[in-house]
Amino acid sequence: MASSRSHADLGALKGAYSEHVPVVHIVGCPSTISQRDGMLLHHTLGNGNFNVFADMNQHISCALEKLNDPSTVASQIDHALQQCWIQSRPVYLTLPTDIVQKKIEGERLKTPIDLHFPGNDPDRENYVVDVVLKYLSAAKNPVILVDACAIRHRVLLEVHDLIDKTGLPVFVTPMGKGAVNETHSNYGGVYAGEGSQPEVKQRVEASDLILTIGAIKVCDPLGSPLSSVETNCSSERFQHGWLFVQNISTQYNRFSQ
Repeated sequence: MASSRSHADLGALKGAYSEHVPVVHIVGCPSTISQRDGMLLHHTLGNGNFNVFADMNQHISCALEKLNDPSTVASQIDHALQQCWIQSRPVYLTLPTDIVQKKIEGERLKTPIDLHFPGNDPDRENYVVDVVLKYLSAAKNPVILVDACAIRHRVLLEVHDLIDKTGLPVFVTPMGKGAVNETHSNYGGVYAGEGSQPEVKQRVEASDLILTIGAIKVCDPLGSPLSSVETNCSSERFQHGWLFVQNISTQYNRFSQ
């Protein structure tokens, strides 16, 4: 995505940030000389401050790079692309007019960007596994519910592996539609709270445990699909993705990964 007036794109980008949509936002801006001299141009609020729109986007970007120095441009771009992929959220790059024609170091092109996810803390990961196994062992009627972040964080192979190994019934949220092979024998349909088909609503809300993978806890026109079944909530956070472990009668735990 390229623009010259980044404030016009704030609405779309804040939505992308909240819903884990990766966007590379490249913003053309006045030359480094104009910025240094504080000229009164349209990329300011009429006060010569060329940082104002970057400061706004700082809150809705997982990486922000100002490409002002040809000696660091290559590493800055690599870092932004890496974070965009790993965090699945927008990144913000400013490109001054006098940098466009500058030569930059090209040796980095010979080395692929490292897109590996950082590892989880072993103690916290073991805790998550223990909690999942504890509630799964006690549950008599568990189901899996897959949401959009399973798609956006690219864990669909792992999701299908979990479905196959556990044999549990699986449902998707409206934003997670397409995450699960709908010809799979365990697939039960789309769960959207009060907007669900009656048989889907009854099946999900009759379960005593829901493993929700990739949940996005935001408001939408249908309301939160989990609002009908949530109880108490505690949370853990990992590096990426989301796993909710919900015991309908007593416990609601949130994890990432």
